[in-house]
Amino acid sequence: DSHRLATPAALDEAFFQRLGVANADELRQRVGAALEQQRERLRESLVDRAIERRLIELHPFELPERLVSKTVERRVHEVAHQLMEQQGLDSEAGHTQAEAQREEIGTRTRAAIHASFILSRIAQRENLAANVEEAVAEVRRLAAEQQADPEEVVAASRREGWLGDVAAQVTQQKTRAWLRGQASVTETAPAKATG
Repeated sequence: DSHRLATPAALDEAFFQRLGVANADELRQRVGAALEQQRERLRESLVDRAIERRLIELHPFELPERLVSKTVERRVHEVAHQLMEQQGLDSEAGHTQAEAQREEIGTRTRAAIHASFILSRIAQRENLAANVEEAVAEVRRLAAEQQADPEEVVAASRREGWLGDVAAQVTQQKTRAWLRGQASVTETAPAKATG
């Protein structure tokens, strides 16, 4: 049995410089702000899921079965490859485990497709579709986040044809934000554990 002792990095000027902060207080502020942003994104995500569940309940309709089955097949295949990558499984084991999840994958996929149709209709009705300028702005933002040249990434998005995908994502973000603005959200404290 070997024991390892973790030694924290020294909180010195070199450490702060590597992190791009002046001192421990600024580091604390940045970490606090990052945690707050993360909490807000989680909250928005939970509200989005609740809104989508409610919209699906309120607007039931038959989904195109061919689209659903193709999407489920693709998703099962993606899950198999993720399992092979993340867990080092061989192809057979990865596909076997993914197949065991097929029903759950199918349920989530149906809900996602259903919600996607509804969100698309709302975006159309409320005139929320992203325009080219908004898509380009999002590509620039993503490029800056990845410390890549924004103009090169914009050019690649046009050349490779994925600017439309970005526009669809922006439209979905705008639609979700619009729905959150329309929703009446009641937050409750988690139930206390008994014991």
